[in-house]
Amino acid sequence: MLKNYNPTKKNLFKKELKIARFLINNGKKESALKGLKNFRNQFLSNGKLEITKSGYEFDVENIIKSLSEAPIEKIDLIRKLYKNRNFNDVLSEAKNLLNCYPESFNLISIIGATYIIINDFHKALKTFQKLTYFYPFSFKGYFDLALTYENLGEASASIKNYNNVIALNSTYFDSYLNLGEIFLRQKKYKEAIEIYSKAIILKPDSPLIFYKMGKAYLNSLDVKNAKSNFGKAIEIDSNFYEALGELGILNYQDGDKKKAFGQIKKIIKLNINSESYLLRFGKEILSKHNFNDGIIIFKEVINIKPNSIFGHLFLGRYLYELGEFEQAINSFKIALKLDCNNEIAINNLSFLLLNYNKHGKIDEFISKKDDFNERPPIGYLTAKSIDQFSR
Repeated sequence: MLKNYNPTKKNLFKKELKIARFLINNGKKESALKGLKNFRNQFLSNGKLEITKSGYEFDVENIIKSLSEAPIEKIDLIRKLYKNRNFNDVLSEAKNLLNCYPESFNLISIIGATYIIINDFHKALKTFQKLTYFYPFSFKGYFDLALTYENLGEASASIKNYNNVIALNSTYFDSYLNLGEIFLRQKKYKEAIEIYSKAIILKPDSPLIFYKMGKAYLNSLDVKNAKSNFGKAIEIDSNFYEALGELGILNYQDGDKKKAFGQIKKIIKLNINSESYLLRFGKEILSKHNFNDGIIIFKEVINIKPNSIFGHLFLGRYLYELGEFEQAINSFKIALKLDCNNEIAINNLSFLLLNYNKHGKIDEFISKKDDFNERPPIGYLTAKSIDQFSR
């Protein structure tokens, strides 16, 4: 539960800090730590986080954090185990050391991060709740807590804690990014646009944030602003494939085929997650019945990337629509060689063979193991019609 801080006069903080520093300088760290904790705890109660303009509460907490920390050389050894992914050893060593340093910020953070890595989000949640209890002004603690709630599917709690991060550190970019992503998933596009607008002020050279902003506008049916933001992402990074893909599809919808084809071909050349955009682009062409366009672009796709399954599948479908059945069959055969269990290729190929080839050709085809890695399941052959491909 997040704590509530009731602001007091800054001279009280200054006085307490002065006393603590005097005790530390005179070797009385335990007395300084006890005094600072008592002072801080006077102003903590359940509720909403508030921060004084003076910011001295951060100074108080940083000294508490420093005095409560485990030896750095031992922390470094545990971090080395973490880096080497020895997570059982990390938890064992960190927990043992935590017995001696129960409020060590680094130890608690490492334990929580390890639980996230091994997908034990409930234990991670308890760990980060402890961290924010000990250090109620640590924005990093609330960020990790928000991330844990997000992994647990608790959006409202996650949003609350991302807002706590922003309240404590308004320049922490990742909080805006993650918060906007939650709003996108909730289809709260106005809220997503507002939060991304703030993030752009922090990082105007980030292609990712312009891409996210573009997605928010696109989902809210504002195509003009969507294209503008995807374009800005590409201006910053000409190889930002997500923005290239979205802009390519939008340009095709607007009738700018030259730009669209150029952007899609560039994604294929980058060879990064290209199949997902080919699927969307191919369906867009199919929905408009622009089969000749499809043949032109997907032949070029195959020239660039011969092992593109969707390249061969869509080429086969466009050829079928134009009555070029033998060429369509060849395209589906190639797709099946690339993925012997591809249901779309099996259904389309069997449909064409059964309807447009001579009697007996289907038996000849499925008996040739050289045509694919293994024999396709017979049950697939007449299970679905060619219309599946357009869904």
